[in-house]
Amino acid sequence: MPITSRQVDLVCESAAAVDDILEPFAAAFYARLFQVRPDIQEMFTSDPSVQARKLATELRRIVSALRDPDRFQRQVRTLGGRHAQYGVEAEHYDITGRVLLQTFQHELGAAFTPELYDAWAAAWTTIAAIMLEAGASATATTDLAEAV
Repeated sequence: MPITSRQVDLVCESAAAVDDILEPFAAAFYARLFQVRPDIQEMFTSDPSVQARKLATELRRIVSALRDPDRFQRQVRTLGGRHAQYGVEAEHYDITGRVLLQTFQHELGAAFTPELYDAWAAAWTTIAAIMLEAGASATATTDLAEAV
């Protein structure tokens, strides 16, 4: 199910509300992710604080593009291609989405209403699908180039 315009508004509004704490939020996300899936930590070469800043930057970029479908597609596809190079697979997107939503619940508390949960879940589902598609395309292109 595609993200609705109401859900886009909710995601943008909530992202603006947490912008001041986005880096600590990102650090909490990674701490939770690595607790749930310690094996994923091996995929990261950056210092955790650097990685948290990168996530905060990407979240800001993606959310700011949500209202511009072409820009959103370009940004998310580029990110998906990069993540394929890092070895990110479909199962990683599933756990990442669950942990992202858990982190929002924990960090926002009662402000993370069921409607806001659904909006972020729809946003993540959309982002993950585009990233996976872009990653598959990038991998296929690389495989084709290597075969030639």
